[in-house]
Amino acid sequence: MAIQIRLRHVLDDRALSMYAVAKGTGLTYPTVYNLATKPIARIDIETIDKLCAFLHIQPGDLFVWTPDDDGATLAAE
Repeated sequence: MAIQIRLRHVLDDRALSMYAVAKGTGLTYPTVYNLATKPIARIDIETIDKLCAFLHIQPGDLFVWTPDDDGATLAAE
């Protein structure tokens, strides 16, 4: 997947635990754990909003785009 969430990096940089994020955002611990440790295919806009509000960051600080391993990208038509 070309877009990856950087939640784990943000938490490490701020020395925050996943438990603290869950408690501060109202998200469940399993949700925060999965977002921080596993590749994800979807994320709800409300979840992004809660993370950004709690961490005082922009959505772009949570995500990074990298080309797929095969180098293929969607071409504009």
